[in-house]
Parts: sequence; C-alpha cells; structure tokens
Amino acid sequence: MFSLLIRVRNATKNNLMKSIKISKAYYFLRQINSTSLKSRIIYLLFFLAHLFFSCTSSTDIKIIKVSPEFKIYVDRFVQEARNRKRIISVDDLEVKFGAVQNGCWSTNLSVVTIDRNCWNNYPEVVREIVLFNALGYSILQRNTSNALLPNGDYASIMCENPLYLYNEYVPEKRSYYLDELFGSVNGIPSWALIKTKESVILNEKISVDSKWLYKIANGANHQGTIVSTIFSSPSYSLAIQSIASSSGFSYWQYNFMPENIEVGSDLLLKVKVKATGLTNGGAYLYFNAFVNNEVVFVYTTKGKDISIGTHDFKEYTIKVNYFPEKVTELNIFLVLDGTSSGSVNFDDIQLLKYN
Repeated sequence: MFSLLIRVRNATKNNLMKSIKISKAYYFLRQINSTSLKSRIIYLLFFLAHLFFSCTSSTDIKIIKVSPEFKIYVDRFVQEARNRKRIISVDDLEVKFGAVQNGCWSTNLSVVTIDRNCWNNYPEVVREIVLFNALGYSILQRNTSNALLPNGDYASIMCENPLYLYNEYVPEKRSYYLDELFGSVNGIPSWALIKTKESVILNEKISVDSKWLYKIANGANHQGTIVSTIFSSPSYSLAIQSIASSSGFSYWQYNFMPENIEVGSDLLLKVKVKATGLTNGGAYLYFNAFVNNEVVFVYTTKGKDISIGTHDFKEYTIKVNYFPEKVTELNIFLVLDGTSSGSVNFDDIQLLKYN
C-alpha cells in the first residue's frame, strides 16, 4: 500500500509539473502575439531555452570525474585512439589520487586510483604510460599481457611493468605500443627483430693508467684498487675490498661519448666478475645513458643477477634493445653493495653493438 501511495504521489507531482509547463508555454505564446516582431523573437528564444533546460533531467548529463593533473593524458588517450580510427567513450570515468596497495596505480571498473608520491616522481612520459596502461584496463577492457617480442621487449603496454617501455627519444617504440594498445598494430616492427651483425664499441683492457674512476657513496667502508695479482686477461683487474662495511656502496665508473652507434641498434655490455666471500647485496653492473642532463635509459643486474659467494671469473651481461636518438653520454658502473663483506674483481669489459 505504501509503495502504491508513493507512485500515486509521484504521478500527481509529474502531472502538476506538466500543467505548470503548459501554463508557462501558454503565457509565452500570448506574450509573443501581443508584442512587436523584435520582442516576439526575444520571447521565443527565452521560451525555447527555458523549455530545453526544464526538460533535461540530471540523469541525462554525463559527469566525468578526472582530476586536473590527469586530464591532459585522458584527452591524449582519446585523441590517439581517434588517430587510429577508433572512437572511444570516457563517460563515467573517474581518475583520482588515493591509497594504492601493492603498486602505484590500480583500476576498478571505470575508477582509476594513482598514488600521489609515485606520480610526483614520474617524468612526463612515464605518466603517459601509467595512464594509458590504466585506461587500457578501465576503458578498453584489456587484460594483462606479458608476451615478448623477438628481441625480448614486452609486446604490449598492458604488461606487468610498462614504466620504461619508451620515451621521447625512441619515437618508433611509442608508435608501436600505442598501435598495439588500440588494436591497429601491423606485424612485428623492424626494431624488435633479432639483430646479428656485431661490432665492438668498447674493449677495455685494464691497466694502471686506466680511465676508470673509483668512487665511494653513502659511507661505504670500501677500498678500490687496480691489482696485478688477480685478472681474467693479463695483466690487471679492477678490485673492491669491503672492510667491515654496513651501508652505502662503491663503484668503478667509465664515462664516454657514444660514437658510431646508430639509433635503433642493440647494445650488449659484457663484464667478467670474480667474487671472494661476497655476502648480502653482492656485486652488480649498472649502465645508463644521458641526453644532456636527462637520463634516457637505465639497466642493472641488481636484484636479478648479482655476484655473490665465491666463484672464479664469470661473465655478466646487460642488453639494451633500441639505442635512443640524441644520446650524449654513456656510463658503465661496476658496483659493490655496502652491506657486503668480501672482495670483487672486474675484468674484460666489452660493449658490443648489433645491427
């Protein structure tokens, strides 16, 4: 009975509103008939505007809740889809800052939540990747894909760790990943094919007048020397000895300007490492590139393939797929973690190029 009364009440209310609208319409029409042509036009425009807004309910209006920090990326996402002849709707989308568990961003249907601290530390291109990955889930209904290209790169921006798939210095890679995101990819890109033509960029034979520089960071109690008693190839190696250290790290660094490395080339860094009683963080490689003062790639074996324990000279590698354009500086770091005891020797350092 109660629900019936509610329906009768609503019906009565609706009929009353319709009567009011009709009365208003009758009033406007009378005003139009009794005035000059100019006044009639003004009354007519006012009447039509009133009719439009009074007939539009709040449920007819789509509200997109996107924080200002994210709007440029949402607009770019829509435009990139349109560039590939795909029209998408972002109706009811919400993108906001908030708490995120186990990561820096999350999606739940049409709601995207991003950790503010992560966002503030991301460069512009990584912000784009994060939003495009999240909108891939929430708008395009894509699933996670960790498939690989022939060269070992992820095949999709929908992979579990997309942060550094591309940047502004590898435009071909960005075009491919956006094509794949919106379903317009056409085969495997040439840069992702396996390259076999090898050239030597750096073949560093350690000597007493080597260009390698030794540095200590964050209070590590280490000692770095060039020794002639231990080596893989005659007659020297780079050594680091830990002396009861518990923090920081130390490293040998080689800095040089890239020459004869074409954009899109693959690089392979090879270093032979000998460990003696290494514990905890162990020894690892670190390789980066700069365009002026901006880092354009960073690769490391830390957390993946560290030198630990005791072993004779063993080869460790870092592979770089697609050398960026405009690179002005390369740095190779041979690192011993400050929490490690023991000693490490580095020798036979090579950087190879593949086209």
